[in-house]
Amino acid sequence: YKVLGITRYFGYAVVFFALDAFAWVILTAAMSINFNLETISIVTVYVAVVLVGIGYFLTELKKLVR
Repeated sequence: YKVLGITRYFGYAVVFFALDAFAWVILTAAMSINFNLETISIVTVYVAVVLVGIGYFLTELKKLVR
């Protein structure tokens, strides 16, 4: 059953990174238009969400390997 779990998390990773790439395209387009406090806060929240997602994925992957 570990193979099924690994496949599932690999699928999550593929979807996550595809959404991440799309969101970065949107964010860089928005940042090129204007650079103010609102843009900085949006980027900060986004980076925090991405880091939490990566941390969760690595934690679950570490549990799966054990």
